[in-house]
Amino acid sequence: MPELDIVAIGANHSETCRWLLDHPDYQGWLNQSRNQQDHGFLWIKGNLSAGKSTIMKFAYSEQVLRASSDETAMAFFFNARGGPMERSPKGMYRSLLHQLLGSDSLPQLRPIFHDSALKPHVRLQLAQTYEQIFSNNPSPTWGIDCLKDLLRVAIDRLAVEQELTIFVDALDECVSEEVQEMVEHFEELGTAAISSQKQLRICFSSRHYPQIEIAHRRELVLELQHGHEQDISAYIENKLRIGLSEGATRIKREVQRKASGVFMWVVLAVNPFKRSITGAACLSWKATAGAASQVE
Repeated sequence: MPELDIVAIGANHSETCRWLLDHPDYQGWLNQSRNQQDHGFLWIKGNLSAGKSTIMKFAYSEQVLRASSDETAMAFFFNARGGPMERSPKGMYRSLLHQLLGSDSLPQLRPIFHDSALKPHVRLQLAQTYEQIFSNNPSPTWGIDCLKDLLRVAIDRLAVEQELTIFVDALDECVSEEVQEMVEHFEELGTAAISSQKQLRICFSSRHYPQIEIAHRRELVLELQHGHEQDISAYIENKLRIGLSEGATRIKREVQRKASGVFMWVVLAVNPFKRSITGAACLSWKATAGAASQVE
């Protein structure tokens, strides 16, 4: 069963990302009384390497940290460079179910494998999977329809008494042929939760993905956020310590301008600057601008 591994995602720099917690769209998404409009969906979009995974890791960590006994948060981070279970909806469903069913604090979910609400063909698939397990098959078959229905029933049972928040990062790193169906399934879960007055929130992140649309959502474009630009400025000030001269200020402004909201650009640009600096007096604008252009 895939484990949740967010260690590989870069930690946010000190005090960055915190603007998200006060953003009106994020606050509105968290507020259950307003979820009729967005059906519990928030979609964070941004350019390649803008910092989407970092802010998703921050949001998930904050949700876990602040969760009360009647709140549950879980997450999945797609990874195109990982194994099949790291870049496919099947891996995501297995991971989310593992987080729910493997939790000692949610024992009420364990009977779902025998729940009468499961679709008939899913109960048949489960019976076949049980046979494989009892036959000591090291790789029992878990069909995606089976995993989707198990998650549906688990959410339905859990959301009666718990607020459930799901973070799914980097949809653009999922197998492209399967991501549309996955998003539609989550839409169905959101609609069902609204209809039955269950408490379900879902946060996606991706690059700008024009071919995938959902009818109800809040949308937050990372590179358009003032707080994100402030985070980049704070990082430059902290890491590019070249003094307070007029020339140094011009360099910092140019680095931020060229970044165009892409956090990784700044990280890659600042490092060669730092290596070339032996003192503020020896730093020339021409040399520094040249180093930045190599990152583009």
